[in-house]
Amino acid sequence: MKEDLDQFAAELKDMGIKNIKGDLIGDDTWYDDVRLSLDLNWSDEPYYTGAQVSALTLSPNEDYDAGTVIVEAHPGDNTGDEAEITVTPATDYVTIVNKTETVPAGENKDISIEREHGSNDIVVEGTIPEDGTRSRSWVSVWEPTGYAVDVFKKSLEEHGLKFIGNSGDVKTGETPENANVLASRKSMPLEELYIPFMKLSNNGHGEILTKEMGRVVHDEGSWDAGIDVIEDFITELGLDSDTILLRDGSGMSHKNMIPANELSKLLTAVKDKSWFTAFENSLPVAGASERFVGGTLRYRMTEEPAQGNVVAKTGSLTGVSALSGYVTSQDGEELVFSIMLNNYLGSSDTEIEDSIATTLAEHAL
Repeated sequence: MKEDLDQFAAELKDMGIKNIKGDLIGDDTWYDDVRLSLDLNWSDEPYYTGAQVSALTLSPNEDYDAGTVIVEAHPGDNTGDEAEITVTPATDYVTIVNKTETVPAGENKDISIEREHGSNDIVVEGTIPEDGTRSRSWVSVWEPTGYAVDVFKKSLEEHGLKFIGNSGDVKTGETPENANVLASRKSMPLEELYIPFMKLSNNGHGEILTKEMGRVVHDEGSWDAGIDVIEDFITELGLDSDTILLRDGSGMSHKNMIPANELSKLLTAVKDKSWFTAFENSLPVAGASERFVGGTLRYRMTEEPAQGNVVAKTGSLTGVSALSGYVTSQDGEELVFSIMLNNYLGSSDTEIEDSIATTLAEHAL
């Protein structure tokens, strides 16, 4: 987040550093340079759900959607004015193309916010009424390494550190082995990261953690290496890997395949793991209104016996919907379930899932 980069800048300032002669170079070589997973659709990649993966990246807020900026459109002061557009964090790395118009109060709001493929031009177009509410979107950044470095440069300048001479270009490169560390920060524990990851169904976290597993286990920060780690783990748990095909870390690929029964077996097997409590705590809780508790289930199953009882991970793609997790029946039996709907284009997919989960919660011998 920008606050972390501000802390780095403040620490450098406290060391007495005032001027910097040289360029600002970001090192993202911990992972490979493949930014998008194998089967990601072009229609997904402008949005936070399809953000590019880099070992050096930035999130705009505590949802930790890495590699994105938040773009907001607010009504202009008068009818006919362009909407006022803000970008968080402030960065020159993206360019706003404003094609909006403020219309009289009471008229319809119709705003779209989308980055053009292959560039960092974010086109905001449409109409917003004078009395309208803001439109907001998390937009992915093309090549997020440069974005992180650009925002860091702003942090340095805001704290009074100046680039002197013909220096200050933003570049990427590999850190020399003899480099001195002046400031550092450790990431939050995985147990804490699991909350926004699982509660909010954060695709980017799934992809980054897949590359991280590949780096840690096989010294290769790639999707192939990370998926190898996942496949080895599920085989150790006793799942039938011949029935499973994994293509990414988030499930965005329509080519991923896993039977509901195998997923139920996985959820059963991990209950014996030392880290199970942290995993279970990361799952969305049915009907729990607090965002980082209920997550993607906070508006579903809002009545007993399912409310507060069903803890499960949601999943959705066009034509696909899933719900897998845990529930305790009326007679105290702990149940594991996995529901998957494929090639279903109806509007009642979540109702079907919720009905099944509620029936399990109501079950009594």
